[in-house]
Amino acid sequence: MSISAIISSIQHIIIADEFCKDFVRSHPDSAGANIFKSYSKKLNWIIADFYSYPHFPKEIRDGIKNEIKSDPFTIPAINEKLALVTPQHREMIENIIDAILKGEKFTIEINKDQIVDVNKTINK
Repeated sequence: MSISAIISSIQHIIIADEFCKDFVRSHPDSAGANIFKSYSKKLNWIIADFYSYPHFPKEIRDGIKNEIKSDPFTIPAINEKLALVTPQHREMIENIIDAILKGEKFTIEINKDQIVDVNKTINK
């Protein structure tokens, strides 16, 4: 299993837990609140099990620790925004992400008439 699949699984579990907690906050005295509290405990057990699984390599355990601390709604929000930009801008964003993952240093200059990224200039 790749680290990205594990991280994606954790993000979805954390999001599911947030929705369970939101239901409990919205309907605290309902019968549904009891079941969603129970689901939340089970989801947290799964997260803890991911975190403590001794057979994952250090890289995966470190990724899990970082992911648990992060906002799980960031990636869906980014995906929603990516759908709104042009294909050229999506390609530029992908190049920027690739450079970040490789540890490359770069600057991004944004002008009114053009956007300059790591690799090339694309006119609007």
